[in-house]
Amino acid sequence: MVTKEQHNSSPKVSVIISTYNWTEALYVVVRSFFVQTYLPNEIIIADDGSREDTRDMIELLRTQSPIPIVHVWQEDDGYRKAKITNKAIAKATGDYLVFVDGDCIVKRHFVADHLSIAKPNGFVCGRRILLSPEMSEKTLAAKRLIPWEGILPPSFRIFSNTMRSKLIRKLFAKFYGKKGVSHALGCNLSFWRDDLIKVNGYNEAYEGWGAEDFDIIIRLLKSGVEKSCLKGGGVVYHLHHESFSTERLDINTKLLEEQMASTSYRADLGVDQYL
Repeated sequence: MVTKEQHNSSPKVSVIISTYNWTEALYVVVRSFFVQTYLPNEIIIADDGSREDTRDMIELLRTQSPIPIVHVWQEDDGYRKAKITNKAIAKATGDYLVFVDGDCIVKRHFVADHLSIAKPNGFVCGRRILLSPEMSEKTLAAKRLIPWEGILPPSFRIFSNTMRSKLIRKLFAKFYGKKGVSHALGCNLSFWRDDLIKVNGYNEAYEGWGAEDFDIIIRLLKSGVEKSCLKGGGVVYHLHHESFSTERLDINTKLLEEQMASTSYRADLGVDQYL
């Protein structure tokens, strides 16, 4: 456990959790942050237009939480993750922002593992383990992560994502996946808030599922911020669900291609609207 003195000398951390109409998952995900060895300073729920039952669930979680929980909500007008994420960034009081999705459960060293390889002018990309439908059902019924049983078929990739090792974290952070969007997932990212503000946050031209996370990674790299891949810790466990609609994926892919060809790193429609 991080001591009070260590915590006071370390960055103030905001955890941002995106959600939409899945209260059972949100309950387990948020509670997984209550027991972190490095306790974040706040949790921000970035809510893309959920029903009233999500608000009720957040009120319940507030009664159980050792840290403040902030609920940032916008009207339901389709999949607008980039927009609600920008609103959450604007509300965040932390120096360092850790992002997970509302269907991704973390283990108790998750925040500490991100911070262990975080450095100035850098951001961190973590990985995920996909839980089977059966394991997801058991997890939601138990209201906690049940280790190992029912995880999708064993492989070295799964093993390497779940084992925790300081040496592996340091080696992979230094040498692995330094360029482009490879090994990056929007459900497991962390950034310095100032770096996000520099690139004007997420590009809200992205609506519908797909590519908004790759876009911000490309722009951060163009701005001179270095990517570090997190292995040997900091994994998330992704609850099974039906796939999102991909009806706008072609449009978003075109936007991403334009950004890759551009020399600009600031989003035209970004977080500065809310600052």
